Amino acid sequence: MNRDEKITIAWCDSGRVEGTFASGLHFAITGTDISNQFIDVIRSKGMKIATQRQELFDTWMLPDFDSSDWLLWLDSDIEIDYNVLKCLMDSADKDTAPVVSGLYFTTVSYDEYGLPVPTPCFFQYDEIKNNRTWGKISMNVENDEPMIEAESVGFGMLLIHRSVAQKLVDHFGNKHLFLEIQDENNHGIFWGEDIVFCQHIKELGIPIYVNTRAIPKHWKTVPIDNYYHKLYYESKGIK
Repeated sequence: MNRDEKITIAWCDSGRVEGTFASGLHFAITGTDISNQFIDVIRSKGMKIATQRQELFDTWMLPDFDSSDWLLWLDSDIEIDYNVLKCLMDSADKDTAPVVSGLYFTTVSYDEYGLPVPTPCFFQYDEIKNNRTWGKISMNVENDEPMIEAESVGFGMLLIHRSVAQKLVDHFGNKHLFLEIQDENNHGIFWGEDIVFCQHIKELGIPIYVNTRAIPKHWKTVPIDNYYHKLYYESKGIK
């Protein structure tokens, strides 16, 4: 990302915002060498995530935000760190990497002790199963490729260039891009709004990447990051 490109931040407020999110947002973009790139913040309050995502997207596409080159989606349970954010920004490029996510861990299950099992929050395509599968990284993720192409990603920390958004609007018109679906052709699996949106991007042949060096903390019952990821599996005897 060029240093003259401008960014709008979009986030959904469920009314239960982590204090670490607010403080991290303040310190990451105030008084730093990247602070002048952030020009707007769009916030949507509510509990209907698919509707909120669409509202934020539509707002960003209004003429009032034409001066913004990138939309940075942030989830309010992400702890924002300047170095992580800068790393993500440095890897984004309007031509080669117009959609790039940080690598953060989510929780899809808990172990017998009630601890969250860390799962990389992106999907890849399984050619054998002909379906999406959770993204795979190594225990020492620093040995992985810096940029991994993904089939879909979450919205915890995600940069999208305006050209991608415009292509979506030109192709799909007023279609709800975040409409959650029950996939009756695939055992009734429920696909969330993030996966549905990414599917639309992939339909247009646009690549989606995960930056494996930009790893923020994801606040669940405990803060989940790469340190927790390593510690958890080492405690299980998995190297």
